Amino acid sequence: MRSWWLGSPQLATPVVTGDTVYTSYPDSGGPDGAGFVLAAFALKTGKPLWRSWIDSEVNATPVVYRDRVYVASLLGTLYTFGAGTGKVIAAINNRVATPPVITARGLLFGRAEIHRDNNLLASAYHVLPAFEEASPEPQAVIRKPRPLLTAERLITVEDGVVMATHRHTGQSL
Repeated sequence: MRSWWLGSPQLATPVVTGDTVYTSYPDSGGPDGAGFVLAAFALKTGKPLWRSWIDSEVNATPVVYRDRVYVASLLGTLYTFGAGTGKVIAAINNRVATPPVITARGLLFGRAEIHRDNNLLASAYHVLPAFEEASPEPQAVIRKPRPLLTAERLITVEDGVVMATHRHTGQSL
């Protein structure tokens, strides 16, 4: 059995899917001041398979679904990577404050509040300037617990209060 020291502290627990381990860790050698990576390792040998730079530490365990890996960073960026290649498929800063959750209808996450007229459009911007246009100066978000889904409810924590909402009607319960 092999073990690797990846750094400390680690907010994200590594996740194992099939024969691959996905995790994030600090690495100060990144482009444009990036100090963290998301990486994949072979489960049995520990052999590095790929690594990709991200803007800050991952806020919780990566989510792997089919051929994609989803992570949210402490700067509020939601990343989508190719699970087999580590290629960045999407990197959008939308002030994501919770780990992503996969649902039948898509990806669910909570955002940090931003006081602007059009919150969604004003706060969404692409990151990784090497791939896209330059982005505004990032600011850390306050982490929130992962949303919980049941058959009929979406349960979240907002300002220290547990909130339950009907999944199909949006009615507060």
